Amino acid sequence: GISKRLTEKDNLYLSKMKTFKNELSLRQFSVEDAKLRLEKYLDDAYLLGISPVYIIHGKGKGILRNEVRKLLDNISYIKSFRSGDVSEGGIGVTVVYLKK
Repeated sequence: GISKRLTEKDNLYLSKMKTFKNELSLRQFSVEDAKLRLEKYLDDAYLLGISPVYIIHGKGKGILRNEVRKLLDNISYIKSFRSGDVSEGGIGVTVVYLKK
């Protein structure tokens, strides 16, 4: 019945909470793979109520950083984002704040 379904959903939520990390490294992925991973990661972060999260895209030529930020601009539950400060990884990291 309904109670069993809720329990399965709760268990999934709890196991995600335990394993969820507040940072996602995209450095080794192609732009397309990185975007797919980022979308799924942000959905999970939003559902779990975790904010801020740290997206590690590396410094490089800035291509991945630009793609990450373009994606963030188009997601309704993103409150704001900024470059990491020096202690967080500088321009190699984007810090993302999600709406509650």
